[in-house]
Amino acid sequence: MNIFGKKPDAPHSQSGRQDELERLQATIGDENCTHGEVMEATYRMMELGVETGAIADTAENRQRLVELRQQLDDMPEPLRGMRMSDLDDDGADNGDDPVPTTEQVEALPHWAVVAFAARCANRVRPLVTRYWPDAQSEHIAAVDEALQVAESVARDGATGPDASRIVSILKPLRSVPSELAAGYAVEAAHNAVRAAASNVANPEDVSYAAMMSQGAANAASLAASCVSFAGGVADDGETGRAIGRDFRMLSRAAAAGNWSNMSPVPATVFGPMWPSQRQPEWSKAE
Repeated sequence: MNIFGKKPDAPHSQSGRQDELERLQATIGDENCTHGEVMEATYRMMELGVETGAIADTAENRQRLVELRQQLDDMPEPLRGMRMSDLDDDGADNGDDPVPTTEQVEALPHWAVVAFAARCANRVRPLVTRYWPDAQSEHIAAVDEALQVAESVARDGATGPDASRIVSILKPLRSVPSELAAGYAVEAAHNAVRAAASNVANPEDVSYAAMMSQGAANAASLAASCVSFAGGVADDGETGRAIGRDFRMLSRAAAAGNWSNMSPVPATVFGPMWPSQRQPEWSKAE
């Protein structure tokens, strides 16, 4: 029995699955589709991956599917009907800078603040690998663990002991990469896990988390802007605009769902990292 959703009545042929995959990819990349439609397509793509073996059929992936299905079922209608293009029309009121200010980030519920920091750092994670080729394996592992911990802390709504440990590991690495793009990407990860190490019960920690989250957003935007210095193709500010869209998505989701400081925020609330027509060259696999 398929517990993740309804299978088609007839078994898929290989060509049928490919056709469905292409339709799902088109939905995810279409900015005129609603957030609900994009998330349903994302869910079905993951379900299809498990069915075909393209995604490992593990307990962790099954749990991710269950959680995503629950999130889709509980999604408030205002959020379900929102379109990506709507987020572009609603500016952050920061002049020419699409990255939100610390005060704007602080207006989000606490775990949304942490989720935003993790999202910003994850957005520029490819720059670490691309522009820090001589990094030691333990350095890359520390960056990845920082991102995983920040995401899990926001998802679970609780800070664990790993966050503070990783902060101390990443701190000396921020200035190690010779390329600024990689250095700022590491800085984004460091700020994200610093936000994750905050205590939601301490008002000073909550404010500090907002400052670190905004720092992660700034570092991510700077990392992308430095790609051209490393000989890559600049994204003409698309990363900054994507960060602004993520922030407005969170703001609307928090309002629609009546989130409090104690409301956990899974990474899936954001949807796909990049609309297909907006994905910068540096973020694509080499």
